[in-house]
Amino acid sequence: SYSKEIWAPELHHIRGKWYIYFAADDGRNENHRMYVLESTSPQGEYVFKGKITDKTDKWAIDGTVLQLKGKLYFIWSGWEKDHDNKQNLYIAKMSNPWTIEGDRVLISTPTEPWEKNSIPFTPGGINEGPEALVKGNTHVPVSYTHLTLPTNREV
Repeated sequence: SYSKEIWAPELHHIRGKWYIYFAADDGRNENHRMYVLESTSPQGEYVFKGKITDKTDKWAIDGTVLQLKGKLYFIWSGWEKDHDNKQNLYIAKMSNPWTIEGDRVLISTPTEPWEKNSIPFTPGGINEGPEALVKGNTHVPVSYTHLTLPTNREV
């Protein structure tokens, strides 16, 4: 279920270990979910920790981790339903680097015209590619991109 259409891997150093978060599916896009690997070294052997999801277990890509004041939060692009026509951004608290604790919270949904100027199979718009930018006490909780084909990238 996680060996095809592998997208957007991210490497994070969390609590002394290295984690790779990636989206993958079984060859059917509607089955995209997020997964995580763990290692003690960025170039070492990685252990598959499993799927990382909230209790809704809906379509998910572009996962990232926000480390803030000793707590972990998972942020990702996902669908509200099983088959959706738009991509929203969600956040959820993590109990450890491979487990979501509690419910997902919607933090962004496509509302602007430039977010809805999208590809045909996502007519409701796209919010994707979230990143948490943190330096010292300064942080921008979420920055994201919007995809418009064929070559435009808007931030």
